Amino acid sequence: MPDTSPEQITLALHIGAHKTATTHMQKTLQVNRKLLRDAGIVYYGPNYLRKPYQSPRHLFAVDDRYIDKRNWTGREKLEEMARGNARVVVSEENFIGALHRGSRTLDIPLYPKTVGYLSQLVENIAPHKLQIFLGVRDPAQFIMSAYSQKLFSGRPMSWQAYNRTVAPQDIDWSHLVRRITAIDGISKVFVWRYEDYHDVLRLIWRRMLRWKLGPMIDPFQAPLHQGLSVKAVEIALEWFEKNGDPKSAEQARETYPVSAEYPKFAPYDADALAASSAIYARDIDRIKAIKGVTVLEPNG
Repeated sequence: MPDTSPEQITLALHIGAHKTATTHMQKTLQVNRKLLRDAGIVYYGPNYLRKPYQSPRHLFAVDDRYIDKRNWTGREKLEEMARGNARVVVSEENFIGALHRGSRTLDIPLYPKTVGYLSQLVENIAPHKLQIFLGVRDPAQFIMSAYSQKLFSGRPMSWQAYNRTVAPQDIDWSHLVRRITAIDGISKVFVWRYEDYHDVLRLIWRRMLRWKLGPMIDPFQAPLHQGLSVKAVEIALEWFEKNGDPKSAEQARETYPVSAEYPKFAPYDADALAASSAIYARDIDRIKAIKGVTVLEPNG
């Protein structure tokens, strides 16, 4: 096995963001685990990290929950998880916080506890290295997708109520990236646009895993869930109001899937979408200007 003295282990942490094809990425990494192991890389995703007492914040001693159940340091746990290898990949978009908090809508600014969590992680795994991987998304599309997830959470609200609490101009990805890069001890930060995801996936793998592995990763092929139709949103809210069933949105999606008959839920008009696109473009330019950030782009 390779030498894994403390200074040689790198933790590649994929932190989402939510609604940026994280599930596809995690499933792809999961089905390629043997290839990764053979290359000296260990992967941990939701299959492992969402079991009791196995969240990354618990494993790496980042918060005080279940502290009575820990008899290790973050560094010791990382070394154990590495299994004698020099690179550990962890993908968990909830590490820097949930998308929604309780019955509330999106936190603005996004992920307010990011600096605290990541700063503690850097300290706890030192002298090992930490790299951050982050996907971002057009603000209007992100908000619409986040609203759909809100319906699936079992604590739904109407679009009108949700929309009053957040607007595309509130989604400031560059602010999040600046907070991350300000943390002393993070060795590298990689960012990509969700809209470029499939075009930059090989490049993501090359940076996250190993350069030669990029072309060798087989992407997960099974179809993932599509969004909600207008009818499904209407019915989900109606059913939840009547019976309080937290699975109302799931049942409504199955009954009224997106189709020619049931158009996709898309509440923003063309002008709002164009304005969001312009906001997003300016935000991406700001991210590109941040020192220490590599933006992964098609043909990059």
